Amino acid sequence: MMDIQLKDYQLDCLEKVTSKISDGAKHLSVVMTAGFGQKTTSLFLANRLYSEEQTMIAMVFKYKAALMQTKSDAEKIGIDSVEFFSVNEFLSNETDYQYVILHDLSTYERKQIQEYIESKDSITISFSAPGQEVVGENVNPAMNQRLMAYMERLSPVVCVYVTNEVLDIRDAKYAGKLKAYM
Repeated sequence: MMDIQLKDYQLDCLEKVTSKISDGAKHLSVVMTAGFGQKTTSLFLANRLYSEEQTMIAMVFKYKAALMQTKSDAEKIGIDSVEFFSVNEFLSNETDYQYVILHDLSTYERKQIQEYIESKDSITISFSAPGQEVVGENVNPAMNQRLMAYMERLSPVVCVYVTNEVLDIRDAKYAGKLKAYM
């Protein structure tokens, strides 16, 4: 078992998430500066939730490489309370999970997850980096590059907020249209 010391901002993130869940939140979004340990933080969150409630937790990833790396890290750390899935694997799985942790999913993928868990009593925690959804047809590539360079110079940013659905602030363009997709 590998010994890892979380940074203060990671510990603060864990406290904020567990506090909001204790207050009844069902869907949370965690926005954390890229490169500051989203996946490690989420593993320790999963471990904490498991130790409190003894329930298996699903982690859903957009990228297979991130899934495999996080799964390997979990094994090294000694965390075995998590099941790892791609979006399609999760959507075809029949198991109900109390906690579903999402990593780097697009709006479309989070809409699919929302539809899938709508009838379940799952709590979702969606991890992303600031500026993650600044890609698309109408984005100026030079502006995007400047924005990402600026983000890299920022000190760690960790925002934890409650949402009504799996969709969150990154999906503002869908405000008022959400129910049409559900």
